[in-house]
Amino acid sequence: MAPFERRIVNAWAVGALWIALLATGAPEARAGGPSVWNGPLLFFSEPFGGSGSDPANQDRITADVWLTRDPTMGLYNIAEETNYTKFFSPEDTEWAYGSLSDYASLTYTDWEDWNGADPPSMLNKPAVLYLVSDDIYIGIEFLSWGMMGAGGFSYDRTTPTPVPEPSAFALMVLCGGLATGYKLQVVGHKSKFKFVPQNMRSKAVLSSVLRQVVRVARRGLICNRSFPSNRRTNPKGVTANRNSKNSTTHPKTLVT
Repeated sequence: MAPFERRIVNAWAVGALWIALLATGAPEARAGGPSVWNGPLLFFSEPFGGSGSDPANQDRITADVWLTRDPTMGLYNIAEETNYTKFFSPEDTEWAYGSLSDYASLTYTDWEDWNGADPPSMLNKPAVLYLVSDDIYIGIEFLSWGMMGAGGFSYDRTTPTPVPEPSAFALMVLCGGLATGYKLQVVGHKSKFKFVPQNMRSKAVLSSVLRQVVRVARRGLICNRSFPSNRRTNPKGVTANRNSKNSTTHPKTLVT
């Protein structure tokens, strides 16, 4: 394999390695275990007198769990059931008091048993909602609950854990593994850093790579092939200019 081809292989190997490592580090990307949503809090409320059939009054947490309430009775999952059933609803959910960080050691039960058939008693108490089919744990705290046919409720709950963006170190290693003749476009990282790659052919190539590194936007890493300049030398010593179709020069021949 030619040196230039080896550099291409190394570039893609390094890139693939870092993408794999970043994906593995994202909590939601791990397989074989429950998901714990510890992202930013989301505030949800259904106004007093609201109907569970109104999509605006449904907290559609996942495809399987849409929490809502009618003016009377308790909370139910309109994605799986049409009304509230005592000591069962919301279907496909379990509840426990405690901190989300202790989710694995808490004791879970149905919503009505959890609040002791007294919904106002659950207000302002940290709790954990478990979505059974989705295998997701969510931190939740009820803030209001309408009584005497008034309906309505509100709570804060956690959201999916944000996927971490590539670190400056990861970008430096990836850039260092890129072969000469490749352009790096970085999207999704705002860190400023100084990078001096090894074995670059010229200062022009180094400047080109660094300019690409500092072009920061959002989400993703893209490696695109490009030549470092508009001139290259073939193995026979013949120089070709890419901007000209007929720019080949031949060695001078001495006539005796």
